[in-house]
Amino acid sequence: MDSLFSEPEIKKSLKNIIKSIEDVTTSDDVLFFQNLENLKFSSRLEQVVYEILISYLFKAETLSPGSFKPFLAALNDLSKNNKSRVNISTASKFSQDSLKLLLSTFSKSHIQDLVFEALQLSGFHGKVVLFEESTSGEKDALEYSSGSFFQDVFSGFNLPFVKVLNPRVICIDGFIESISEIHRVLEDASESKEQIILFVRGLSEDVLHTLKVNYDRGTLAVIPIIVKYEIHGINLLNDVAVVSGSDLISSLKGQLINSIDIFSFSRVDSVDITSTGVMIENKKTKNQVDLQIRRLQEKILESDISSVKEILTRRIQSLGINRTLIKLTDKDKKRKVLDVDRCLRAVKAAANHGIAQWEGKIYPLSSIKCGDFYANKFYKDLSSLGAVIV
Repeated sequence: MDSLFSEPEIKKSLKNIIKSIEDVTTSDDVLFFQNLENLKFSSRLEQVVYEILISYLFKAETLSPGSFKPFLAALNDLSKNNKSRVNISTASKFSQDSLKLLLSTFSKSHIQDLVFEALQLSGFHGKVVLFEESTSGEKDALEYSSGSFFQDVFSGFNLPFVKVLNPRVICIDGFIESISEIHRVLEDASESKEQIILFVRGLSEDVLHTLKVNYDRGTLAVIPIIVKYEIHGINLLNDVAVVSGSDLISSLKGQLINSIDIFSFSRVDSVDITSTGVMIENKKTKNQVDLQIRRLQEKILESDISSVKEILTRRIQSLGINRTLIKLTDKDKKRKVLDVDRCLRAVKAAANHGIAQWEGKIYPLSSIKCGDFYANKFYKDLSSLGAVIV
């Protein structure tokens, strides 16, 4: 049987690993992570310690971007002095004034400027979305829109992204079991070539299959959007109906699905269907939407229940939102996607937890704390390593 590794052996291995990491350190964070993942050690002990170290480092980085730097700094101190010296300067609230300084910590000038402009357009309470497909233009670009964005809904066709101009929106508070229930809708849509966005609680496999086959053929432009029966979806259909300016079809009001007249439903300016939700733009109903938001705000003031306030606040945020799409070209896209993602995650972490200065740069406070916490946790857990590796 192999003997257990001693504590001095483990700590010596750790120092060798830290030295190897320092050798591949670069100012380019993405390149650093690539170098880090390519590190290999001939010593069995060093390889095991390294893999455990990396798992802790990535836990910190996943929780809050930029954590890996304070993690490595704390670990370097611990390996020498058994005490972390990661000091946090006075934390402060994240604001517009500190936005560019924060972004400069996570990206170079081009992506930094792109994300900054996207956030300027949307505002901190708006939504910035990374467009999945490559833009057809020669330069990375932004596309701004203002409307209502509904999460917790998804396309029955699993569409990654589609923009539909001037469709009619139909909201049905019910489940469509058979094609016969929507025969009139499909017939009228086919004859008139109308584009229909169908918000519904659910559809049977047969109905979904029929709609998808005809959609792919181009004979029908009826796209189902599924709104689940759950706490956040209870009033979502009603809010969609307000935005679209049409009635909500419900059996509770004695309405029948098979008697729907598609021409009684209003057109909206556009509907963007993405993997994260559905955006509806409709300038014609701005006054109705504003009125709905005021009603919800009054309900928040009247309620003493925090969970109810949270749901009402979420509905308000869905009804009135600014959104900016970041569209990237194919050139070096993988790298740019990583940079944009880290920037947006950093802004979210900073907005939630505040910011602090560390090593002359601005970080989310959570990044500094996560890095220090997981470095100390890793170093403490090293003491039990010798009993595990045999």
